[in-house]
Amino acid sequence: MVPSIKKFNNYKLRVISLIIFLFLTYHLSLITYNYSYAQPQKSRNVRVLILKGAEKFDLYIRGKYEIRSPDGKNVIKEGKGINAKVYADNNAINISDIRINENKIIISPESGIFYLNNRPLRGGLIVKKENDLTLLVINYLDLEDYVKGVLFHEVSHHWPIEAIKAQAIATRTYVLYQVEVSKDKDYDVTSDIYSQVYGGKDAERYRTIKAAEETEGVVLTCKAKVFPAYFHATCGGKTEDASELWQTDLPALKGVDCGFCFKSPHFKWQKVFSKDELIKRLNSSGYRFTSLEGIQILGRDKSGRIRKLKLKSKDGDVFIPAKDFRQLVGTRVIRSTNFAVNKSADNIYFEGFGWGHGVGMCQWGAYFMSIKKYKYQDILKFYYPGAEIEKI
Repeated sequence: MVPSIKKFNNYKLRVISLIIFLFLTYHLSLITYNYSYAQPQKSRNVRVLILKGAEKFDLYIRGKYEIRSPDGKNVIKEGKGINAKVYADNNAINISDIRINENKIIISPESGIFYLNNRPLRGGLIVKKENDLTLLVINYLDLEDYVKGVLFHEVSHHWPIEAIKAQAIATRTYVLYQVEVSKDKDYDVTSDIYSQVYGGKDAERYRTIKAAEETEGVVLTCKAKVFPAYFHATCGGKTEDASELWQTDLPALKGVDCGFCFKSPHFKWQKVFSKDELIKRLNSSGYRFTSLEGIQILGRDKSGRIRKLKLKSKDGDVFIPAKDFRQLVGTRVIRSTNFAVNKSADNIYFEGFGWGHGVGMCQWGAYFMSIKKYKYQDILKFYYPGAEIEKI
């Protein structure tokens, strides 16, 4: 009896062990499969114009690097450490004593960090020699790293996190749209106010990184596509319809009444020009005024912004779209096209509302919405009516 029971118990133990092994193997395979499935796809790169018309620039790379051909397929040179001036001549791009007989090169640091004119940037570098032997210098980097390098310059990192998250999603959406429409160009965006202000690694802060990471891959879509999710500092009470400024007619970029930004430091502004100073600014842009008798407003759109101005002069009247007038005189002084204008014998007086073109998200409105405990989804749905919030 004893040997039989022992044999049976050994058999039972082997069966139980086999069942446990098969159970663990099956579930481990599921875990491995799900983990693999959950891995995000590699984010697409963004190409940011850093320098244009540069005669030379300083480049520093601490570790290993590769220099590749214009199409990125062939390694021309690899090495370790660069501390050099980069410039062009008739036949080559020169990195100090490294001479490369190409009109365009791609420089890829292994660490993913390099310094351009002492400025730390992530990603890599595209250097293109122009016909006049100046250089076009483009930083290419991961989409999410780009977003982290923008946020600090577009909103305060001390703002409520929901406002920063809303900005992160608008920033990501805007640049992905630019990537789509710029495929045949040398770069997707510039690094200044004419695209989004990009500061590179130096612009990264804990709370802006947190906002970017907690919304990673989240974008706005309209009619199932990303769109140029414009934004501006302060709308002054009502955002602008994009079709008033550009050839863009989308539900998500229609104007909305904003009751949130009235406490913004940029809600109301004033500026006084002497007539001579204003004439000087206009003439520096190609006009030939010898006098300025007054400025007449010719029509406003439904947001209250001016469509066209008539500049009265002894030399003849000149008609200028208000958005062009703002650019000519200076967008930091004529902060929006929603203004009134008066004159005296010697001066022209402007009094207006808001700062920026007015299309899309009002950043100070988003700030005050987040103060009132609105979530980023509420902010985005309000300023981009009809838009969907999706993760790519």
